[in-house]
Amino acid sequence: MSDIYIDHKFLPEKTISLICDYVTSTDDWVKTNDHWSEKFIHQINISNQDIKIVLDDIRTKIENLIYSRTNNKVFTETLQLVRWRTGDKLDPPHADCEHLDGSPHPYPNRHYSVLIYLNKDYDGGQIFFPNQNLEPTITPGTLVQFEGTKEYLHGVKEVTSGERYTIVLFLTKQND
Repeated sequence: MSDIYIDHKFLPEKTISLICDYVTSTDDWVKTNDHWSEKFIHQINISNQDIKIVLDDIRTKIENLIYSRTNNKVFTETLQLVRWRTGDKLDPPHADCEHLDGSPHPYPNRHYSVLIYLNKDYDGGQIFFPNQNLEPTITPGTLVQFEGTKEYLHGVKEVTSGERYTIVLFLTKQND
């Protein structure tokens, strides 16, 4: 696979609404002592069992999608809900499984990355891929899937107003 896969209708509106209701009302956001404090919820930390079930179904669907596109069996290393607030950005671009300078990466097995967008009531926050000169149009329910390598460097432009919510997955190839 050597492309960025985009599906603008990956999640139905009912699922989007259910997850958005959860992320905008929960206190499950993880508190840390760094930039990421209260910006993510790992699937295992979700208190709402209905949301856990929905996310598990999404995880399975994505694992099957990647298999159908690549013939690689994968498992989800990480599934989390992510909140980007006004002023947040991720620039310069990065890769999810390797550093640009060749130094050891803390997550070398993040072979595939997936983002699913949940809301539209924010400005900015556009994902961009400089090597492909791509800034895909994003709407709620859109899935963006790509490899974690340097070829697929990506960043997030500054959120200029509101809060951007996504589901983020990192997937690892299974050894047969």
